[in-house]
Amino acid sequence: MDQALTMQDKAFKNIAPGKLGLWVFLIMDGLSFVAILIAAAFLRTNGAPWPQPGEVLNVPLTAVNTFVLLLSSYTMMKSLEAIKDNKHEKFINFLVLTLLLGGAFLVIQGFEYYHLIVEGFKPSSSIYAACFYGATGFHGIHVLSGIIFIIYVLIAGINGRFTSDNHLRVETLTLFWHFVDLMWMLVFTVVYLL
Repeated sequence: MDQALTMQDKAFKNIAPGKLGLWVFLIMDGLSFVAILIAAAFLRTNGAPWPQPGEVLNVPLTAVNTFVLLLSSYTMMKSLEAIKDNKHEKFINFLVLTLLLGGAFLVIQGFEYYHLIVEGFKPSSSIYAACFYGATGFHGIHVLSGIIFIIYVLIAGINGRFTSDNHLRVETLTLFWHFVDLMWMLVFTVVYLL
């Protein structure tokens, strides 16, 4: 028993506290996303009025928006690789690209919201609308949080705070940003395509 505890202690000893805390947060947060999506699927399968894919929502626009977010995940990964290689300028450039792509995602989402609300598709108009705004709004808050985190890391990076030996915050930002992208893939699939 003592030997098993010692092995666990050694396993967690090599993980930075910030990274371990983020993993715990992401697991809990991921469960929140899953709960929202399971609730939407449950409501749909139990007879809630649910339009066919593309009948109400602009699937092609959102597919482009999904590509924008996936591209931002790639630029975030390249930013982390650059700082690990001490390529400071590349790190900053890829981080700025990630910031712009994340901002573009929110702008496109806002554009979609605006047009849907003008057409009368409001959160109170149906169970489907409530599920749509609940899931996409919850995700949008995460994208906005990620953008704030990117700005923080970008400012610190411009001030030279990160190197190949000191990049834990960049690594945790990358992990969070990939999580946000993964959750969007689930939201897009359940809300837009099913």
